[in-house]
Amino acid sequence: MQGIGRTYAALKPALAADTATTPTPNFLDALWRAQLPSDPSTPKPYEEIRAELNL
Repeated sequence: MQGIGRTYAALKPALAADTATTPTPNFLDALWRAQLPSDPSTPKPYEEIRAELNL
């Protein structure tokens, strides 16, 4: 799965102007947005990503 994430990140998907109100068109976009940490030096915890994706 890591290879898919790296490949998708290489495409440099753009964040929607307002991610709170803009629907996410697909799972990869949702996953990419969910894993973005507020502090780039610390990875976002798995539990937070999972909660954001409602899994």
